[in-house]
Amino acid sequence: MQEARDDGVRFEVSGRIFSGLRRLATRMNVSLLSGLAIAVALFWSVGVYNRLMRLRARGLEAFGSVEKHLSLYAEAVSAHLSAARGGAWEFDSLSPSWQRLQNALDGLAQALKDVARAPLAPVVLAGVGQAHANLLIQWDYLQHADPSGTALDISDDLLKQWDAISQKVAVARGGLNQILSKYNAAIAQYPAKIIAGWLGFKRVGVL
Repeated sequence: MQEARDDGVRFEVSGRIFSGLRRLATRMNVSLLSGLAIAVALFWSVGVYNRLMRLRARGLEAFGSVEKHLSLYAEAVSAHLSAARGGAWEFDSLSPSWQRLQNALDGLAQALKDVARAPLAPVVLAGVGQAHANLLIQWDYLQHADPSGTALDISDDLLKQWDAISQKVAVARGGLNQILSKYNAAIAQYPAKIIAGWLGFKRVGVL
């Protein structure tokens, strides 16, 4: 009888130990799984962040290319006016059509400067697009619709330069908009959208 009771006690103790070890193993498994899940989430979040940063950097670089080409319009016009005037020229001495073109160039330059305050923001990129469109309107008017004629004829060299610049701008804008569209799509997808919002990534404009 005593031996049976001793065996029962040993069995009960062994059972308690086994039960305790099983609970400990369960807790360890839960902790391990939780740690693994946190590590995976952290790794994924870093991947999302790096991808968005790369896309944004590519967007800024592409906009720099667009900005460089857009600035060539003013350089070409200034060179043409200087050649036609034999040197320095004054705004007030230009015909109304050339003055409007120069104002459009100044407006484009200001719109490009505004981008520095809010890089790639929708409102500033829209401003650049509108300024560029206005410049093309004034250029077309200068060539074809000015009823008073132009005080300074448009040289063949300026025409060729303008066309070449316009082609470069069109190609650069297309590349920029492709990158910015990918960026916007990336921050709009779930669950990346949660990480993007938490890290301060915002939608950008297109040009």
